Order: sequence, then C-alpha cells, then structure tokens
Amino acid sequence: MAFRLVSFDALDTLIRISGSVGQQYLRTLDLHTINTISSVTEEAVNRQFSYARKEIMKKHPAYGFYTQKTSEEIWRQLETTEEELEEAFQYIYHAYDYELIENATDLLESIDRSKTKTCIYSNGDERLHKHLQQLGIYHHFDFVLTSAETGLEKPRAQAYIRCLEVAGIKEPSEAVHIGDDVEKDFHGPRRVGMHSINILPNKPASVPDDSHVKDLDALKNVLSQFDLTRMLVQLKSNPWLRVPIATLQFLWVALNNITGVFGYWCLHICALPIKCVDKQLFDTIERNLYHITFFFCSSWGFENGWKMIVSGDYEKLEELVNEKCILVANHQNTCDISALMWPLVTLKGLQGAVTWIMDAIFKLSSFGWVCLGHDDFFIWQQADAKQFRFAAPCDPENIKEHELAVSCFIS
Repeated sequence: MAFRLVSFDALDTLIRISGSVGQQYLRTLDLHTINTISSVTEEAVNRQFSYARKEIMKKHPAYGFYTQKTSEEIWRQLETTEEELEEAFQYIYHAYDYELIENATDLLESIDRSKTKTCIYSNGDERLHKHLQQLGIYHHFDFVLTSAETGLEKPRAQAYIRCLEVAGIKEPSEAVHIGDDVEKDFHGPRRVGMHSINILPNKPASVPDDSHVKDLDALKNVLSQFDLTRMLVQLKSNPWLRVPIATLQFLWVALNNITGVFGYWCLHICALPIKCVDKQLFDTIERNLYHITFFFCSSWGFENGWKMIVSGDYEKLEELVNEKCILVANHQNTCDISALMWPLVTLKGLQGAVTWIMDAIFKLSSFGWVCLGHDDFFIWQQADAKQFRFAAPCDPENIKEHELAVSCFIS
C-alpha cells in the first residue's frame, strides 16, 4: 500500500522536553537569580503542573480556542501558587527547552518526499512552529497543525479529518498517523479510516504486534517496507553495503569526469569547422554538448531526494533563451554542482543556454575545462593569482582592476 500522507505527533514522538517541567522552572529561577523557598522542589512543580493543566484544559479546551483566551493566558494559569514561579513565567514561556528524540532527524531525512507528504498534528499551541525551527526539522514537513490553531484536539475525529483536508487527501486509508499516545495517536485515527502506528518502548495490550514499534529507528524500517524511504538511504543503513555504495559513487563521479570532459572536447573540436560556415549551427551543437555534461554532473546528487518547485511562466522559456536571454549561474563551491545542475537539466527549454560565473580556481578543475569551451566567466582572487601566476590574466597586483574592467565590459 502506498501512503500519500505520513502524519506525526510531536511531543514524545519526535521531540521531548529537556529534563522535566520542574527542572525547567527551577533552572529558570536560578538563571535569573530569583529567590526560591525550600518548598519549591522539582517533584512539587511536576505534580502541581500536571494537576493544574488538566483542570485548566477542562475549562479552556484547545488552549482557549473556544473561550477566546490566548495560549499565553492559558499557560499563565498553569503556574503554581508559589510567587517565584509566577515571576519566572515571562522567561520560561518564550524559552521552553525541547530536544530531538534519538534518530528523529535520520528518520525524517530518509522519507522520500516525492512519494508522500509529511505533517505534524499536535495537541499543543502555536509555539510548536518555533520549537521545530529551532531544532532544525521544520523544513521536513509540508505543514504543521496544532489544536490551539484549529480548535480540534485529538482524538476528536474532526482533528484527523482536518489534517486530511489540508493534505488534499479524500481517502483516509491513504494516510498513516504515528504517535506515542494509544488513544489520541493510534485508536483515534483508525476510527476515521486512517492507518496508525504506535511508538512506545513497551507495546500496549490494545495495539497489535504489526502496528507497534519501539523507537524511531524501527519505524524507519517499517516505512521502508511501504516504499516511503529513499532507496539509497535504505541501502546505506546496512553497514555491509556502505563501503561498496560509497565506492560505486566515487567510481561513477570519476568516470563522469574522464568521459564527460574528454567527450566534450573531442566533439567540440570536431565541430569547429562548422563554426566557420554556420556559427548559429555550431552554437546549437555546443549548447547540446554542454547540456549533456549537466546530465553527468546532476546524477551525482540523485540520492538526495530533492523536490523541485517551479514557479513562473516556463512555457515561454525556450523562446526567450533562444532569442533574448541567457541564464547566469554563480558557482562558488563544489557542492553547487549537483544541487544547481539538477534543476537546470530538468527544466525544459534551457538546453545549455546557461553561462557560469565562478572563481578562477575552477579553471584547474574538470568542469572548468568544459566551461572554457563554453566561454564562461572566471573571477580571479588576488591570492589565487599569486599562487597560479602562469594562468593569471595579469599581475596579481592588478587583478582587481582587471576584473573591474571585465565586469564593466560584460555589463
């Protein structure tokens, strides 16, 4: 079965509180040198917080969504009666500490986003967006929903239905929800027709064996069975295959560099006589040769699972690049190669109508040799000119003036 949506719970599924609630409050008090009294202990804060939260949520469900209260007002009411904790609220509300659960990033990076959407639905407030950004995983999700923003708390059926609506999915069976709470994250989704997976160290009695995983690493293996993880990521997870795969990748890149550069220049030289007769035809041939080298280079990043988003009027692109314009790409780092060339290859209409501006040091690289034949632009740095005097266009001391003159000429 192919799932079009993988939905996650957040707290205690992908992220967790650093330490405990009590530790966070007491650490905040100590950080800001607010005096405490002996009765304020970690256990006391944890106990009072848990009780107060249940009572407040009964009066103000979904963090005040229906009673016209802000989440900050709700959390302020969750304070204990100790004056010191009330003083600390203004600090802790905006700086509550969370951390990633083990293997969370690895799991999210392994999901093939070209095959499925990913999201979070949490019974939390709007601060979750900021926490996920701070933890560096926000970009792994197509959208993030919280009960404070929708007014729908799990396990209400409408909460899962809203999630499906935002994802644009009409059939609940095409989605799977993953979380640690048996009622909210396992039974709740199943009542509306979704699939669900429970993630806890110990399997609850009401959860079937084939619907439970003990941790995120085990979850990745389950998702791979549904063809939701990138193939190379799956292979790399096998320690016996890591070295062979890395070796094949290295040999593939090396072969591309040898055959790509040699082939380009051989065909380029063979086509030079045509330039004397029909320059436009020669330019077309050279463009296509140049475009072929893009295919080689873009293949180096095929396992990255990039999702390309196109915007703009690309129907007229071919007409524009053939008659009125070229695309200028700035190449400053070797990691640019596959990242930039992948979209340049897949966008219809470019066909080599690209010129590069790059550091002159790339003249000594395989791609730089191809760019020389394509008449691309190289920018010299004074340090490079001193080190490679034999290739520099002028004395190192005059490089800045030379580049300025060239830039003015280009413009």
